[in-house]
Amino acid sequence: HRQMGIRDRQGTDLMTFVTPVDEALSDIPAVSVSRNDAGRLARGQSCLLRGADAPMTAEAVAVFSGGALIAIGEVAQGELHPRRIFHLS
Repeated sequence: HRQMGIRDRQGTDLMTFVTPVDEALSDIPAVSVSRNDAGRLARGQSCLLRGADAPMTAEAVAVFSGGALIAIGEVAQGELHPRRIFHLS
């Protein structure tokens, strides 16, 4: 949902110009990781992806844990490397 109340000097609601993060990232694959792996990624460390649906290679993936965006990363040979880390609430 969009927050209200951020306005420019003319009174225009500036949030009308903001795209939600999940919408902006909808064109790249999403990967879910465990809470432990999310902690590793938040510290800039890589983690191994497991499971039949885990991509072996991908130029960019949106990484989620518990429904929250954790990072944007790259996958090489089943290992996820964080490139941009998010601390969103």
